[in-house]
Amino acid sequence: MLKISVSFIYRNMFLFATFLLLICFGCKLDKDNTLLFDYNDVKKIEVEVIIEIAESENFIPGHLRDLILMPNGTMLVSDWDSRSIEQFSEEGIHMGTIANEGRGPGEVTSFVQLFKGPGDSLMVRYRGMFNHVDFFARNKKDGLYRYERTKMFEGPSERYIHIIGQISDNEFLATARQGPSYLQLQTEGVENYDYAPVAVVDAGENILRDSLYILKVPNPETDFQDRSINVIGMPPYQYQDRLKIMPDGRFLIGRPDSSIVYMYNYNSHYKPERKVPIQAKKRSVEKKDLDYILRDRNRNTRSRLETRVPKYKPPFMDLWISENQILLHIDTSESGKEMVILSMEGDPSGRFSLSDFDDIRYFKGNRIYALHKDPNSGHGIRIYQLDVKMQHDLQVFN
Repeated sequence: MLKISVSFIYRNMFLFATFLLLICFGCKLDKDNTLLFDYNDVKKIEVEVIIEIAESENFIPGHLRDLILMPNGTMLVSDWDSRSIEQFSEEGIHMGTIANEGRGPGEVTSFVQLFKGPGDSLMVRYRGMFNHVDFFARNKKDGLYRYERTKMFEGPSERYIHIIGQISDNEFLATARQGPSYLQLQTEGVENYDYAPVAVVDAGENILRDSLYILKVPNPETDFQDRSINVIGMPPYQYQDRLKIMPDGRFLIGRPDSSIVYMYNYNSHYKPERKVPIQAKKRSVEKKDLDYILRDRNRNTRSRLETRVPKYKPPFMDLWISENQILLHIDTSESGKEMVILSMEGDPSGRFSLSDFDDIRYFKGNRIYALHKDPNSGHGIRIYQLDVKMQHDLQVFN
């Protein structure tokens, strides 16, 4: 009779079980890999400029800073060169200058930030020596926004409030860092990333609900001297969390570290209503990518910045949301800003390129609203229309 030792049986059973696990693991990898899509395989769609606002008889743009899109299509833009606020119709027609440079009520005394305020009002935020906010209301007769009132702030706050956008008539989401801005807080021991708490504030920037979320924000590469700080620049392909708000109070937080977009509704007690995975294949950062992005940097600066470049590109560099689609900025190359459209389920619908000079501010319906900041031809406003005929049927996010 053939005698087989117990140790031999156990050893071979272990090897056989290990073999089965490897097969199963390999099958899982193959299965998971098939679920990932390649950005390069996403079909191209057409995009065209349908409205371009540039220099005209009534409007000579300087340094355009903020663009506010009201529910009825009215556009309000601040100009930091002329220190003015301009108003345009939905069709791009210049309606008038609603605020000029000056020190009187409703006049622009310094650099300002624009936000949509309660109702259809415009909030004009001043900082520094002029620590207040002006409110402009829409005149029912001619549709122009006019100065209505001013709210003063009571001295410097312990928290540095930066409003992101409106989520209800008198509530706003804002980052609320401890103390002043980043550059005033820098020390030699600063990390590559900072973490900014998100709070709900009112129009007076009083905190109503604190630390709802934490956003990961990259710090620039910086030199420290005895009495000054020199910002070298931001290393390419940093993983930065993004928070974007829709006009109806819905908002999203995109976290490239985990390749997930979380969607929220103001009425859902700030808990995510949907989680959308960005199931794109990893893309390595290549030398040609850095050659283009850092083309204007000298050798020493490039070397400094490259030490912080990650091995893989983030799944998205920025993102925006419309009523039923997600817009991703996935890269920047010689062809411009590379963009991809996703459904609310995370399925890719198309890809296209925009100008590298486009500073995207809104994605509404199938239109993209951008400040076009060409250093040679000057600043302006562009409205793009996406070709919906080439897109898949998309479900509306309820």
